Amino acid sequence: MTNKGSLRLGRVALIVAILCALEGISFLADLRWSFRQRLLNAFNAATRNESADDALWVAPDRPFEPGYRTFRQYLRFRVPGSSNPTGEAIDPRDLPPGKRVIVLGESAVFGVGGPAEQTFAALLDERLKPGTRVLNAGQVGADTWLVMDAGAQILQRYQPSTLVIFTGNNPWIFWSPVQQQRWNPWLIRVLSVLAKSRALAGIEFLLIRQTLLHARPTAAGFQDHYEMVGSRYALKHPLEPSARFKPADWLAVKQKYLQRFETSLEQLVKNAQARGVGVILVTIPFNYRLAPAWKHPQFEAFDVAHAEEVRGLLREAGRLVQVGDCRSALPIVDRALQLDPLPPLLHYLQAQCLERLGRLDEAEAAYAQSREKMIGNLGSRLSVNDVIRRVAGRFEVALVDAVEIFVDYERANGQHFNEQLVVDDCHLSAMGHRLIADALAPLL
Repeated sequence: MTNKGSLRLGRVALIVAILCALEGISFLADLRWSFRQRLLNAFNAATRNESADDALWVAPDRPFEPGYRTFRQYLRFRVPGSSNPTGEAIDPRDLPPGKRVIVLGESAVFGVGGPAEQTFAALLDERLKPGTRVLNAGQVGADTWLVMDAGAQILQRYQPSTLVIFTGNNPWIFWSPVQQQRWNPWLIRVLSVLAKSRALAGIEFLLIRQTLLHARPTAAGFQDHYEMVGSRYALKHPLEPSARFKPADWLAVKQKYLQRFETSLEQLVKNAQARGVGVILVTIPFNYRLAPAWKHPQFEAFDVAHAEEVRGLLREAGRLVQVGDCRSALPIVDRALQLDPLPPLLHYLQAQCLERLGRLDEAEAAYAQSREKMIGNLGSRLSVNDVIRRVAGRFEVALVDAVEIFVDYERANGQHFNEQLVVDDCHLSAMGHRLIADALAPLL
């Protein structure tokens, strides 16, 4: 072999060695950070077929059947000291003997945004051990089905003495109106194939995460997670009705997903009780001031008969609110709500005016109505909590009404809107976790 050929072969070998080393390092990093699975989950969510989801709910009790193994949720637990953002797998054989309380839910249980030691599961674990251990089974990004699926695994494999269920933030996490196109299906397929390499998956994950963190809205369309609090962005980016999805269609979607949420709670409670497992349900506190267009654009009007008039009144009131003239804006909002009580942005403008005028109790109620009327994920807060209370009463299980606990705490401290208790769209502050732990401890 010539010197030139040897040099080329050496370069190829060096490149192969570097690529193998990168793949090996990425593999080890993925064991801790699970970025490949998180990336693929995001791709799956963006391309989910609703008919496939519908098929799951034909027999919602299947995950609870003896011997069932086709689980869809990769069950993980938040372990104090671990930096894994989605939790760790735990073999039940590695758990110490004794009573086990398992807290089930989504990222609000997991405690996204704060250290594991500040979550109410960890606080309870510290109070109750050594006789009782409390495990945090918050499933980050899980929807209603995946939380139920995780609960079925817990009941089948982990032998809890008590199941604390704190869920309800994500029934619509994988749903969006058809007008809100965020991903190119062809591009997702290409990225999914490339993500078979851990190294490429890591690069994709970092690039997409960086893009989402620093994205800014353009004239071309709506950018979710842009305005955390306020009405300005929602006023600029309304959801325009289309033949494929109109305001009336949302009402049907809302009821379907609420029914699925209720079914999931019923299955969890019924199957836990059948195994002699105690159940405690917890209602979902929320950020009253969350912007109407935090995740999805919102319809300006629902009532077709008054749509044009309501849009005109909403825009005029919005203009006045933006310049700080709430005394003039409030009667315009009230007039629009008499014609059409469903647009969330009307309730939000009403709440902003009431807050600025110092009528804080009324403002909080108006913000709550805005959250209830919001389409899509993190909307329907009042309905979700009504479901939780209704299931607790139907099955005669303990209920910790965290919504009321938070209200009592705030009133005692001259506060409103869960400002000190919910840190972002839905995750609790350290004090929020502590209040729930204090309410649960006597029951455990």
